[in-house]
Amino acid sequence: MKCNQAPAFAMLACAGAALSSYAATPTPQQLDKVEVQGEALSDLQQRQEFVAGKIVVSRKAIEASGQTTVFEVLKREPAVTVGSNGRLGLLGLPGYTQILVDGKPPLPGRDPLEQDVVHIERIEIIKGSMAEFGPFGIAGTINIVTRRVERKTSTSLRKGLAAGPAAADANQAWSNSIRPVDEPWSLSNRISIRHKETDVHKDTDTYDSGSPSEATLQDRSQSRGVDQLSTFSASSTYAYQWSKEVDMDASPVLLYWQTDVDTDETHQWQNPSGRISNASGSNRGTLLSAALPLSWRYRADDGGRLELQWESSRSFVDRDSDRTDKDVGGSSSTLRQSRRNERLFVDSLRAQFAPKSPEHHALKLGFRASWHQNMTALENTVNGVPDASFATFGQGQVLSGPTASAFAQDEWTLSKHWAVNAGISMEGRRLSIREGSERARASYRLVSPSLHVAHKLNDDGTRKLRFSIARSFNSPSLDQYIQRPTIHPLAPCSPTLGCGANTLAYADTAGNPGLKPERALGITLSYEHYVGKDSLVNVDVFQRRLNDTIGESVALESVPWASVPRYVVRPTNLGRARIQGASVDARLNLRDWLPSAPQWELRLGTTLASSELENLHGPDHRMAGQTPWSAKVGMRYKVSSMPLELSADANWAPGLWWRSAVDHRLYQGRRQDVSMQASWTVNPAMKWRFSLNNLWSPVTQRSDVYSGSGAEARVDSRQRTEPMAGVTLELRL
Repeated sequence: MKCNQAPAFAMLACAGAALSSYAATPTPQQLDKVEVQGEALSDLQQRQEFVAGKIVVSRKAIEASGQTTVFEVLKREPAVTVGSNGRLGLLGLPGYTQILVDGKPPLPGRDPLEQDVVHIERIEIIKGSMAEFGPFGIAGTINIVTRRVERKTSTSLRKGLAAGPAAADANQAWSNSIRPVDEPWSLSNRISIRHKETDVHKDTDTYDSGSPSEATLQDRSQSRGVDQLSTFSASSTYAYQWSKEVDMDASPVLLYWQTDVDTDETHQWQNPSGRISNASGSNRGTLLSAALPLSWRYRADDGGRLELQWESSRSFVDRDSDRTDKDVGGSSSTLRQSRRNERLFVDSLRAQFAPKSPEHHALKLGFRASWHQNMTALENTVNGVPDASFATFGQGQVLSGPTASAFAQDEWTLSKHWAVNAGISMEGRRLSIREGSERARASYRLVSPSLHVAHKLNDDGTRKLRFSIARSFNSPSLDQYIQRPTIHPLAPCSPTLGCGANTLAYADTAGNPGLKPERALGITLSYEHYVGKDSLVNVDVFQRRLNDTIGESVALESVPWASVPRYVVRPTNLGRARIQGASVDARLNLRDWLPSAPQWELRLGTTLASSELENLHGPDHRMAGQTPWSAKVGMRYKVSSMPLELSADANWAPGLWWRSAVDHRLYQGRRQDVSMQASWTVNPAMKWRFSLNNLWSPVTQRSDVYSGSGAEARVDSRQRTEPMAGVTLELRL
């Protein structure tokens, strides 16, 4: 059997045969190299060379997209799926996609997908688990690499404005790079500013019944509000070349954001006795975050590399919320106020080492140790008096503890047609949780082996098979450990009588310090076909088997914040689950087939998948947020007779039901996004971009159905996203 004709199940057998004779095989190009002398490889050529099929969105591609945030750039990528709830992910599993910044978890308080692209050098996408990215990529990893030192002196400026019937968005970004000739130092700076206002209109119907067959409307409410967000982000890199072998850099980062949300609610109750008829509230928050990574690198003449990085970050978050409830008839009102002041400290030391490796090998070793401390001061009052409901949990929280991780990875070229990436990553964490008189501990130790095999079906590698198998995990978030409850605003506690009973529809929420990480065994088989420099068709078939799947429990509990039992929603481990599916992503450039054709580029992506929570019975027992299918299509056309480029993108995801607990089913309505863009290049230093977004966005619908003790409650909500038009000016100074 010839290896270039081997079916997928014979890949490992052929790998062994290739190993016995690789010494006589000519040395192929080093697989982890992403640049060649004279000309950088294209994004698709880089993907072709990586054993694990790493997708790279380069700085050039980010700038060409015309998008301003990482989220918008990834939304256009064929390999990235958009769920019904708008979340991005891989293989149709947004909740199981790991997001990293520079190969490590993002700074506290920052959503890495909302970063302005002025701070981003490239984005790396792996549809699976690789040792160097840690043990947590069940569906895969998106690694956002921030900008460091530029290759030349340059300055750029971007100003953008977008508006629609329900929103306005203004943003600007500036970057500057100074690299003197024949000097050992260089400096680059980046600043982004954004202000966004959105009108939020939400309608909610709540049904309650004595039996599932008798649904009775209990409350019809309307919520109208204005959501304002202002952000300022600055980053710099000062680099110094000490010698040919040694260089270092300091890359301070500063982030500030402020939110202001004002809302008004009206309720129409079928049984108004003692109910809230109107509520008005405001939520204001600020975050100030600063980080200082210091990096030192050594490059030996024999090819070995060592990098050490120390990073210290400090984040300060203040949140104030006020809510005034008026009862039916307006005879009385209750003012509830909440104050939350968080201090988040993270210090970490990271080391990566690539020793001189034997021929055909590229070995990497890494270690990271960090200390996390989250100190929160809390204050809750009702009509100016401390809320006794939270007495057990005190007025403060402290979450602290160490985390340590390590990895070893070898990329091994077996022959001209075979290559292997094998590795193992480990992580351990201890977390101490103090909430007033409550004490809890959470800990885990994880070991994640992974194996990737790549086989070129022809000599030039334009047709390739990849096989991956890995043990990976999904860790609970810090919020899922915290026991202090969030009391439902429509079943509040009385300032004089304390907390009474609530219902399924108005359940409180709280954490679970006994939560365990999800464990998964994943297998992926891929086929890639490259045409020319810019065209690719990729097919993935995948399966994931999970244990300790994280879902919810909805139960009537005796709780310390009430004198009677209340319904509480908590995260819990539900048991085993299974996911399987197939995905196709393609990027097609017409000139790769017809050199004289117009400059058309087509992007396509679709995923078909199914899942099952094996320990839950009944209908809709699929994984949370896992859509049975999703699809996207995009195009770009350069007009040859003028400096004009046109593009359009569309995403679809169906509505679906899923089950997050035995007693809780959810429905997320279908999602459709269409956007268009035109760019006009005035000259090499000036470009105008015009955009239309949310052109086909129906009302977003969600339903939550709770059942238990022979009763059922249902909450239906509807919210619309309005279209927006925008214009952006880009300057190179």
